[in-house]
Amino acid sequence: MFTLHYTDRGTTKQRILDEILIDRDLACPTEPNIIAIVAGVIGGILIVGILLLILWKVYITIVDKREYTKFLEERSKAKWNTGLSPLYKEPMTKYTNPLYTAATSRI
Repeated sequence: MFTLHYTDRGTTKQRILDEILIDRDLACPTEPNIIAIVAGVIGGILIVGILLLILWKVYITIVDKREYTKFLEERSKAKWNTGLSPLYKEPMTKYTNPLYTAATSRI
C-alpha cells in the first residue's frame, strides 16, 4: 500500500510530491461471512412478511367486528312481521284427481 504526501506551491496550484510511504506488510481484509449475510437478509424478509400478515389480520378482524355490530344494530331495529311472507309459496303442492277418488268410492 502506498501513501503519497503532497505540498502546494504558491498560487499556481502546483503540487509537488514530498514523500512516498510504502507499507511492506500487505494485510488483506478478512472475507465477509456470506452465510450470515444471506441468512440475515432472508430472516429480515420473513420477519417483515410475517409482521405484515399479522397487521393485516388484526385490521380485518377490527373491520369485521365493526360491521357485525352494525349488522346486529340494524337487525334489532327492524320492524317487519316475522311471520310468513305473502310472496312465499310452498315447494310441495297436493293435487287430487277427482276421477280417481270417485272411482274408488263406487267399488
